[in-house]
Amino acid sequence: PVYRVDVEYTYATDFGTYSASRITFNDQPFRRRSEAEAVIDAFEVGTPVTVFFDLNQPENSALSLNAPGGTIAALVMGLVITLLFTVPYGVIISQGHLKALFGGEKDKPADF
Repeated sequence: PVYRVDVEYTYATDFGTYSASRITFNDQPFRRRSEAEAVIDAFEVGTPVTVFFDLNQPENSALSLNAPGGTIAALVMGLVITLLFTVPYGVIISQGHLKALFGGEKDKPADF
């Protein structure tokens, strides 16, 4: 199961007054109930909070710049994909195959 926290807040800027419901800019669900409850505890009803918003689009806002656990998984996947492409490329370069392919040694045929 995943958990979501529903919030509503109103904030005023030099550009006007806005209402929003976003906690973070990427709004991923929480994998653990305890994570969702920690967010609820951090933002009690009626308590003033800092709202982060885009100066070019002040209606685009969030209560926190921290990313929930779902973003960690995305970062790990990005790292894995990067390694899958960079390691073979590094091996190809280190063995000189690109040089042979693209004319580094014109008289010698590529041997792969």
